[in-house]
Amino acid sequence: MAVISSSTAAGLGDFFSNLSVQYPYKPIVHLFESYMQGNRTVPGILSALKKIASCPVKYDVVVLTRGGGSASDLMYFDNLDLGSAISDFNKTYCPVLSAIGHERDFTIPDFVAWKRFDTPTAVARGITEQVNEYIASLEEFADLLDDEMNWLFQRAWDETDPKRLGIMSDRIEENMSRTEHFFEDEIRVLSGTILHRIGQAVNELGSFNPTRYVLSIERTMNEILALTEGLINRAETTIQRSFHYSESQLDYAGLRNQLDRHLMNANGQVELLDKGIFRLIDDKINEAGNDLDNLFNDLTLHGGYAASLLFGGVVLKKADRIVNSVRIVSPGDEVDCVFKDGEAKATIDEVKSEV
Repeated sequence: MAVISSSTAAGLGDFFSNLSVQYPYKPIVHLFESYMQGNRTVPGILSALKKIASCPVKYDVVVLTRGGGSASDLMYFDNLDLGSAISDFNKTYCPVLSAIGHERDFTIPDFVAWKRFDTPTAVARGITEQVNEYIASLEEFADLLDDEMNWLFQRAWDETDPKRLGIMSDRIEENMSRTEHFFEDEIRVLSGTILHRIGQAVNELGSFNPTRYVLSIERTMNEILALTEGLINRAETTIQRSFHYSESQLDYAGLRNQLDRHLMNANGQVELLDKGIFRLIDDKINEAGNDLDNLFNDLTLHGGYAASLLFGGVVLKKADRIVNSVRIVSPGDEVDCVFKDGEAKATIDEVKSEV
């Protein structure tokens, strides 16, 4: 978020102390300084809005804040150009939240802002509450996703449960046993019939009637062949029925398709979660890189004084221009040496370039 305020404003400290969102969800706050009192208030705020809109960082919200004061201190916010700029910014870029003065204070930005807060403390607490609600919704979604994945894996486990497969195996074994008993019974019946027919043929042989003997033998053989063929057909039908029933009970294809579908859904959920995490990490890395670039630009823009204080170095200036290359100076030029604790003047005696 971007905050437009003065670094010396009393309300700015209240804002930061009440922005209590914990890591890693704590918002990244960039301060765009502006005068918040006097006739330079409106130009300063308008300039800050332009900088925010042109900044490479895409801000989610802008907070315009300062602490309380007298009516003469706050009257500079009652400006038509300022009100129009804030209204346009809400429509074209992102919401602007106003928190100027105390509960009793109302200025034009309060009426055109996305939302008005009584104090800097109130706006910080409002942002904290909204972020925490969003975090809670994310955690709820994560719990639902975890439950869904557990349910999918449980379904997959149930489909391949050894106990269930054992029951199917017992049913198949039972069907095979029934088929075996069927064969034994049919063989016993066939054997008895054949023996009976053979006995009849032997009895008929005793009459020494060749014609009757031949006819009896042929008839007996035809009956045996018919019985055998019927037994084979019944056995084949029974075997086919048993195997079809066993396949329907086991249903390998259906089981495999259900398992593949459950695993595919689970993999899809995991891939979406991974992509969301990686996208969030990439965004945070890009934001950190942009923050470093902005810090370097701000240090250079302010004449190098901040850089000198940070790194303990010295900044050379020729007139009002920072000397960042040997091509800017020539022998005999006078330059100002700016240290963190003072200034000095120097003259360029010789210029050497490494290029």
